[in-house]
Amino acid sequence: MTIDIPQEIYTDDKACGEFLVSINERLTKISAIEKELKEAKEIASRVMLDRLEATGLKHFAFDFGTFAKTTKTQVAFPTAENGGKEAAVVWLEQVMNAGLIDLADMLNVQQARVSADPVLAIEKLVEEYNAQHSLLNPEFEPIPPSPFNKHEQTTLSVPRKRKA
Repeated sequence: MTIDIPQEIYTDDKACGEFLVSINERLTKISAIEKELKEAKEIASRVMLDRLEATGLKHFAFDFGTFAKTTKTQVAFPTAENGGKEAAVVWLEQVMNAGLIDLADMLNVQQARVSADPVLAIEKLVEEYNAQHSLLNPEFEPIPPSPFNKHEQTTLSVPRKRKA
């Protein structure tokens, strides 16, 4: 699909203005349709995820594509009420001071957002460290539990188009 650009826009200010307004009107309609499509997709995805859950299957494979349930652990900094990013920094410093991670590990925790894999690995190291040292030394003061928030995010992967 191509959009015809009227030649008048190059010579007539009013025609150019009218063309811009007509483009904005069309974009508004497209945005409304896109919002409705996203809502419909969310409802259908929820239905498909519920069916996958009910059947215990990991995916539905059809001749036009495969629909699979994926679950990811999302990790975020603590909420402001729980000390925010500063609480996470203090905890990570304690882990680093105990020699469980180095500066590179600490930097891997946050890239554009908190990276779940390094945080989960560090939390496991802390659990093992605390368990081991509390057995050896009854006066050992364990590193406190991780302040990072975690939640499971379940999504449905859907083919972009039908298979040929």
